[in-house]
Parts: sequence; structure tokens; C-alpha cells
Amino acid sequence: MYGLLLYTTQISGSTLFLPDPAILPLKNLPIVGRVTATSTEGQIRDILQLVQRSPLGACVQVVAAERGATAVAALGDRIAAALATSGFPGDRPLVLLVEDNIGKALGQYVTRWGAIPLTLVVLDEIEIRDARFVHIGAIRDQVVPVSFYGMN
Repeated sequence: MYGLLLYTTQISGSTLFLPDPAILPLKNLPIVGRVTATSTEGQIRDILQLVQRSPLGACVQVVAAERGATAVAALGDRIAAALATSGFPGDRPLVLLVEDNIGKALGQYVTRWGAIPLTLVVLDEIEIRDARFVHIGAIRDQVVPVSFYGMN
């Protein structure tokens, strides 16, 4: 049981993007897709449409192939452009799971520094898992627990 808990639960710390901690916890969020540095705006828009269909909101895994401010800004801008053209509802939780330590920066670029009204959470330093659902606990002592389940 201890091994299962260690494998399925991680924490995201002080560099996450969480403008409104009151939206946590979020339970039973489906992981609907993966965005990479090479994803087109159309592919990102298709994933966002899946998020829109989930009444609870959903998670998207983000894999940033390149590190650095320019790469993070470009990825954030592509996601923001897809959000702007998809008519994404501002009250639907969108959770981005990122392996790299880029949560705050990516969140700012995706929301265009707060100009896009969005219920966005970016949890960084989270290892990408082959799972179908995620449970995100409430923030406590500057960390957020993230539990994966429905492993493939």
C-alpha cells in the first residue's frame, strides 16, 4: 500500500500557478490530452474542446521540450491563442500538469497576464504519468497534493 501511495501521489510546490486557492480541492478530473512544444493551435483547440465537455473541468499534460523563457512564452502564447478562439468558459477549471519548474510563468503567459478570464491551475514539477484521472487536494503549507488513478 505504501508503494502504491508513493507512486500515485506527488506534490507541487511554491512555483505553481494558483490565482484562487479556494477552487481546490478538485476531484475526479479526467486527463484529456497532452500538449507538447510541437502541438499546433488546432491540436490544442481540440484538447480544449474535450475539457469543455467535462462539467468538472479537466487536466492537460504539458511537455515542454525546450527550456528557457522564450520556449515557455511561445508555448503559453499558443495555448492562449487556442483558448481565445475556442470560446473556452472562464468558470471551467483547466489544470495544466507540467514536469518542469515553469508553473507561474506558464500560467501568466496562458492567461496573458490576467487578461483572459480563466479558472486555471498550473501544477509544475509533476512527473507525467500514464493515468486517466487526477485528484488535486487543497493547498497546505504552500504545497498541493496530486494523486493519479486509473493507470493504464
